[in-house]
Amino acid sequence: MQINANWTNDSQPLTLPISSWNIKNNKLTIGVLKKIVNNHETGSPQLVYYSSGSITATIDRSVTLNVTYNQGSGNIVAYVNGAYNAPSAPAQTMGYETDQITIGALSPTIPNYILAYNENQAPLNKSAWWIYDQNYQRQTQTLASATNTFSMQYSQDNWTYEAQMKKLCNITLQNNFIGVGHGGVITVNGNQVNSPSSNNMVVEQNAISAAATGTEINGIYYNLSNWTDANNNIISTNDSATFYPGSNMTYTANYIGSPASNTISMGYNIVVGQPITMHWTDNPNPNVTYQIWRNIKGGSGAELIATVGRGVQTYTDYDYIFTGTYTNDLLYYDVRQYYSVEGTYSNTNWQAVYGKIVPKAVVKNNLNQGENITSYFVGCYPNPFNPSTIINYQLPEAGMISLRIFDTMGREIKTLINEQKAKGSYNISFDASHLSSGVYFYQLRAGDFVSIKKMVLLK
Repeated sequence: MQINANWTNDSQPLTLPISSWNIKNNKLTIGVLKKIVNNHETGSPQLVYYSSGSITATIDRSVTLNVTYNQGSGNIVAYVNGAYNAPSAPAQTMGYETDQITIGALSPTIPNYILAYNENQAPLNKSAWWIYDQNYQRQTQTLASATNTFSMQYSQDNWTYEAQMKKLCNITLQNNFIGVGHGGVITVNGNQVNSPSSNNMVVEQNAISAAATGTEINGIYYNLSNWTDANNNIISTNDSATFYPGSNMTYTANYIGSPASNTISMGYNIVVGQPITMHWTDNPNPNVTYQIWRNIKGGSGAELIATVGRGVQTYTDYDYIFTGTYTNDLLYYDVRQYYSVEGTYSNTNWQAVYGKIVPKAVVKNNLNQGENITSYFVGCYPNPFNPSTIINYQLPEAGMISLRIFDTMGREIKTLINEQKAKGSYNISFDASHLSSGVYFYQLRAGDFVSIKKMVLLK
């Protein structure tokens, strides 16, 4: 530091360069002791003493502060004594001790994110200004507000004020219906919106809630299975879930679809003394087929008696005839829908009817007569099976038919029937004890009609 003092006497200026001052408590005291002037009378130099007091000056030292973010880059606000400055962080701001400085955090960016100073935006994971000394040791003091004004202090020269910014996470919430897509509706923070719902901005580690809604689409009713994140980690199995993301994320409500029971209507075509015939309407979904189940009150349990494709809409159980009286067996039938896309079934829907078992001789007779048969049908029960299954088929007209078994390579395993048959219903046993476990196909061919179905041998 150098201070120049200009003195004047009798129009003769005197300049005193002064350096290396000892400053204490920001105060500088100058005592004027003597100076040498020319004596006008003698023309000789003369030493003149002064003791008229001293001069006291206040010296303000410069202070440098570093202002930055914990992450990201972008402008940061700094005011020194009202002078605006918006340098890119990290930045240095210089002033003098006792100057007023205002620092404020703007919204910097990092790849894929906007950052925010979370003062009032969200209740969790609040932002703050962290303070570090010149050795970058963090101080216990913090500043809570996004914008702060304080006096610069020489003792804090070259300190750093670091704004702890938080990521704004872009959250997408969506449904997932297998074979259908991500449409439908979904509830986000209490509001029902279309799926997928994107651009839901959340301060990192704060909450966003979602709720899944069961729905029916084209004859299939969907119930929630689970919620997963973008990495297929299961987050929740509840319909409602709350997430605390730390990054951009997609949360998916995964559904399981099964045939809706109310999409078909089942009834009976019954005449006393005749086999029990049931009928139904088709589910609108083209991937739904049907299983015919029978349960006898007091019997050994429910059994699958037939598998029926779309468009058939009727099945006759030739093992029982209708009696209409409670003195006979109470029978229950269920036309159970099967959704091949997900391998799921409709809920049971048993319908009661009275009947009695038909003696085997009568069954054979009825099979040959072919009464009330208007369409082709082939199915097997049980399926899966081990080691044998019964293949049932019906013919609405007489003709040459064949019933053959194939493997998955299309190679014929066995010909069960290859002969002329009259109109009627028939069954034949297929023994697969000599075959290995796996998938096989049975083919019924009658004139222009061809039906190929799958059966599974499980040993």
